[in-house]
Amino acid sequence: MENHKSVDAQSINPETPYRVAIIGAGPKGLYGLERLLANLSEVTLDEEVEIHMFNRCSFFGAGDIYRHDQPKYLLMNYANGFINAWPNQAPKPIVDHPLSFVEWLKKQERNVSGNEFSSRSRVGEYLCSAFEELKKNLPRNVRLLQHTQEVCDIEKKGGAFWIKTENEAYVDIQHILLATGHSTPQKEAFSDQNTFVEFVYPVQEKLSHVTPNSKVAIKGIGLTFIDTVLALTEGRGGRFNQTEAGFKYVKSGNEPLVLYPFSKSGLPMMPRSGTFGLPSQPLYYFTPENLCINKGDKDKYDFEKDILPLIKAEIKYAYYRMLFQQYNQYLHPFKDIQKIESEIDAFHERHPIEKPFSFNTLFNPLNDWKADRHEQILNYVRLSIKEGEKGEEGSPLAHAAGTWRRISNDFNELYSFGGLSPKSHRVFLSDFMGQFNRVAYGPPIENMKKIMALAEAGLIDFSFAHQPNVNAYNSFYVLTLEDGSELKVDYLIDARIPKTDMVSNPPKLYQKLIDNGLATIYNNGSDGCDSFSPGCIHISREGHPINALGEEIKQITLTGTPTEGITFDNDTLSRNRNDFVSLWGAQVANDIQVFTQSKILEKS
Repeated sequence: MENHKSVDAQSINPETPYRVAIIGAGPKGLYGLERLLANLSEVTLDEEVEIHMFNRCSFFGAGDIYRHDQPKYLLMNYANGFINAWPNQAPKPIVDHPLSFVEWLKKQERNVSGNEFSSRSRVGEYLCSAFEELKKNLPRNVRLLQHTQEVCDIEKKGGAFWIKTENEAYVDIQHILLATGHSTPQKEAFSDQNTFVEFVYPVQEKLSHVTPNSKVAIKGIGLTFIDTVLALTEGRGGRFNQTEAGFKYVKSGNEPLVLYPFSKSGLPMMPRSGTFGLPSQPLYYFTPENLCINKGDKDKYDFEKDILPLIKAEIKYAYYRMLFQQYNQYLHPFKDIQKIESEIDAFHERHPIEKPFSFNTLFNPLNDWKADRHEQILNYVRLSIKEGEKGEEGSPLAHAAGTWRRISNDFNELYSFGGLSPKSHRVFLSDFMGQFNRVAYGPPIENMKKIMALAEAGLIDFSFAHQPNVNAYNSFYVLTLEDGSELKVDYLIDARIPKTDMVSNPPKLYQKLIDNGLATIYNNGSDGCDSFSPGCIHISREGHPINALGEEIKQITLTGTPTEGITFDNDTLSRNRNDFVSLWGAQVANDIQVFTQSKILEKS
């Protein structure tokens, strides 16, 4: 267990209000504000408290990702029923009637389902409304000040902090919550070319200069790829007409000629139906007992040796449990994996029509690339749509794909704060995490049907989808496959969400934290092994940055995406995953209470 020195406030100017700052007013900043206000409502405040909230855009509560001026065709991949800005924990929220997203929708719409997928803009409206509810119900002596400015520097002066934006400085800040979300994109070798789009959001602005009838290469075939494609088609006046089989796309004439997506795996994400309200499935192999046995007396887990075999067993059992059930049979979760395998072998002898399933069936379904890669990928998309429509309770494949979602919370517990060996940490992030996300966190089926319709209309071509080399020239780009096939395109779009990388491309604010002795880069180290840095700031288990001297800066707390790497899976609206803000809200409220009581004693 790591031991860190604590660096706390030394003095507070008694003539100024107690000031707290929240930097970043997206969902994680909103959650932090809500917990702080809930805790402040429980204490007596005889002195003024100022909460300064900073955000790059004017959408406080939603941030850039969920801003409600974005197009309605950009959908969530998180079902309505899972979205709730209000926690079910003490202290209770300060608003009288906190509404979940579904409850909020039902006040405005009919036939609302927890298993549907709403637009991101609709979710943004909900999050902004939650922010406004908090503003209306501030505890006595609490002021909330909004600053639509980007913070570029934090400096400690005496026992407090100065926060600097481009034009202003805010002094005597006692506590800071950093909820800055996704970082700025890394610079590519061809970032300066005006035909290169390094970040697609907001899509109306960033993709506006892509000309009709041009050829466009798109790096990434995930959720951002879908948003990009829809912005360049439906967003330009094209229409999707509903058919019995799905959609038929009607061109507007303003679209690019062809879109050529590509990625490391070459595979689109698996679409899914909503899973809200489905009964939870127990884990039989990915269990604390089995993990402990596999780890033995080692300091850290070896992902491929200790963890992956249990994940594979869990996925395989999930598939065959559902398949057996469809034949009115029951597959017992034997502890002995060989007994499971014997049952599966006997099943296939009785039902030879069923193809054997393995981990690679799910994660590497196209390991044998054919000459016609485009049609090969389209066949895979057709299959994934078909199975996704059946849902996790009707499709063995969809049930197996959902296993990672059921595992991920427990995996986060053993991954976080250096739970994997440095080598395994690197291997998991580079070789496995993207594939797990591809099968488990895909788009709504509606969106993948639109991708299918666009491909059938000739607007998407997957021929160069698998790992082409990309070379930039003065006014065009060339994609080259291993077999020598070449493609010349007019534009290159990076349709990926940038990860924070403090090593190769540090965001300005976090580099300033390091320069000012308030933070350092996290390195996962182990005796006798090379260390590995996932590219994030080093934090304590309470979310406080740790500086180069090993000091824990308790007046600053990080939450959400800036902690990704030392924690896992922060790109979610969940209030429970890596919840640093509940502890932060309680800590800050306690410090404020101590401060106000000391001022009362001074006056008496």
